[in-house]
Amino acid sequence: MRGFDYSQSGLYFVTFCVQDRLCLFTRIRRNKLELNEAGRMVQAEWEKLPMRFLDIRLHEFVVMPNHFHAIIEIEKGDENGDWSLPGGADLQECQVPKPYQENGFQKEKSPGTKKLGQIVGAFKSITTVKYIEGVKTRNWPQFDGRLWQRSYWEHVIRNETAYRHISGYIITNPEKWAQDRLNMPE
Repeated sequence: MRGFDYSQSGLYFVTFCVQDRLCLFTRIRRNKLELNEAGRMVQAEWEKLPMRFLDIRLHEFVVMPNHFHAIIEIEKGDENGDWSLPGGADLQECQVPKPYQENGFQKEKSPGTKKLGQIVGAFKSITTVKYIEGVKTRNWPQFDGRLWQRSYWEHVIRNETAYRHISGYIITNPEKWAQDRLNMPE
């Protein structure tokens, strides 16, 4: 949305596609996902994002053959550094550790919340580099030009009803692959 501050606390539904909609990450068999090695890498890198961006929380997500759906929550601390969930959604509260402890090092919350586009951009960049490494060393299928399409689709989740609807869509997306508009014949 033009003029919307995508760094503010809230829940966001994002979708991004592989360039040319090549099926590189999974197969769907009997309505079940079968992640290949590249798909497992994409999933693992998504799950690592909260270690890079301390002010996010991951909700439902799915790696599809040629696209990715996820709900991501951006949380902001108040002036005292206390964390709070965004208003409006009656979702179960989560506890965000502060300061964050990793391998004996303390990491404070990130200085200034990153915008959604920066988070998605970092994820796309990391997975592209790792995918290229897989092409070179593990014989993963090649891609032409770029791994991911340039932009992505986002939707601000404004209430619990919308959250439940989108969450259900993500969870059941593999079952509906045959009818999915992103399902391109291989």
